[in-house]
Amino acid sequence: MDKQARMLTDQEYQLIQFLSTQLVQLSHRELRTFFRDCGVPANIIARYPVSQKKGLAWVYGPSKRAVVDGVLRDLVNTGNTRCVVAMHKWLNESSRVATNLDVLVREKVTESKGQPGKASDKDKAVETAAQFAQLNDSFRSIIAESDHQKRGYRFQDFLQELWSAFGLKMGAPFNTRGEQIDGSFWLGSNIFLVEATWTDKPVSTAPLYEFRGKVEGKFHIASGFFISVNGYSTGAVEALKEGKEQKIILLDGQDIVLVLEGRHSLEELLLDRVSLASKTGEIYCREK
Repeated sequence: MDKQARMLTDQEYQLIQFLSTQLVQLSHRELRTFFRDCGVPANIIARYPVSQKKGLAWVYGPSKRAVVDGVLRDLVNTGNTRCVVAMHKWLNESSRVATNLDVLVREKVTESKGQPGKASDKDKAVETAAQFAQLNDSFRSIIAESDHQKRGYRFQDFLQELWSAFGLKMGAPFNTRGEQIDGSFWLGSNIFLVEATWTDKPVSTAPLYEFRGKVEGKFHIASGFFISVNGYSTGAVEALKEGKEQKIILLDGQDIVLVLEGRHSLEELLLDRVSLASKTGEIYCREK
């Protein structure tokens, strides 16, 4: 991308070059989904149409490089730094997950080398790391899913696999008296119901109230985890905390990434959130 498109600082130019190099590795479809998820205005995306068949002939759109450079140039020229920062943040998180998984494989294999009777441990370590690499790939592939309904179902399946990887069996989604429950699992002596959603925008108050009603209608030991990949709208968390006993804990996409990175085991993270809510009443933790 031309540094003179607008007078960029060296830091801005390096950021744009980094994004350009990374984004051309995506498919055309993945690019457009990624741009939409990062908040790129629809009118900018529409300037770079995909190839399509019109009648008996194909009308070819611009190359991926042209699409990436064009969108980034338009964002810079219109001063839309928010989208650029969002792209950089997501790519950095994805890269860090992949790097940490690779380190995990090497560490686990190194620990097993040269230790008598540890061949099975070595195999188990490699198998576990491979399983987490697959989970990471699955999580990233869901991002590129443009069908919102399919994305929701795939996210539910992903959570089933993630819980299973840590030996926590999550029950399949079920309906009771017309209420849809996305899953349930035991943690200690308590059973937790699960509501999982992957919407384009942060979850508002209404879905949280609805889930709270589902939880409160169950046996007294039941509590709930609400999982929203894109977090919660301003005021929704505080509104949920007002006036009633707290029986719902909120998780978001950052919590999923923390587990995939290996910074916490799933059980450790869940127990930490339960402990925090029990001691302080805080039902939503944004870990730095």
